Amino acid sequence: VAATKVNEIRSAEGIEGNMALRLRVVGGGCAGFSYDLYFDEPAEVDRSFEVQGVKCIVDEMSLMYLAGTEVVYAEPDG
Repeated sequence: VAATKVNEIRSAEGIEGNMALRLRVVGGGCAGFSYDLYFDEPAEVDRSFEVQGVKCIVDEMSLMYLAGTEVVYAEPDG
């Protein structure tokens, strides 16, 4: 379901070319880590991979924390 939603957003936003979904871990202080997901151009130092038709990029530091992680999508309640 997450891959379908990412591709819907990519299409709706007109995101084309070399852009990929960046997954990034950000230090959150007392609350622990937070996670960023956004479309970005790959950098030379990024790891690139494709999951269920979604091109993804991750920096080396984030990769250590994301190994084995599964991204899911859920509609907000309301």
